Amino acid sequence: MNSQTENKTLPAAEECWSVDEENFNARSLGDLIDSHELEVGAVVFRAEAIHPEPKELIDAEDIIETMGERAYDIAGEYGEDYPNVSDEALQELSDFLVAWVSKHAAPTFYTVNNVQRYTITVDDLAPRAE
Repeated sequence: MNSQTENKTLPAAEECWSVDEENFNARSLGDLIDSHELEVGAVVFRAEAIHPEPKELIDAEDIIETMGERAYDIAGEYGEDYPNVSDEALQELSDFLVAWVSKHAAPTFYTVNNVQRYTITVDDLAPRAE
């Protein structure tokens, strides 16, 4: 996971936590406390996990460009103007790719935004102490 501080606003950002401001692998403060020996006063970091949108990974233009390059490789100048698709066809392919990525290859990785320091309190540790 990368730490980024750029302002990027996406709906329903997920929370993530880190002990070193680099590896934001915990999905909650409880998870972070459970996986590290933290004491009252320890400084940790909270951020928003930003998953890439499917259209950031591939889009219809990528597919059309690759098809054109391969057509030229196969047929030379006879494949130069291939494929010539309408805006509607391009949009249909875009919609299909977004749906396919969302269903079959949704990103499990993320970058982080809005990193904030957080100091562990007695209350944070109390439910875990016995």
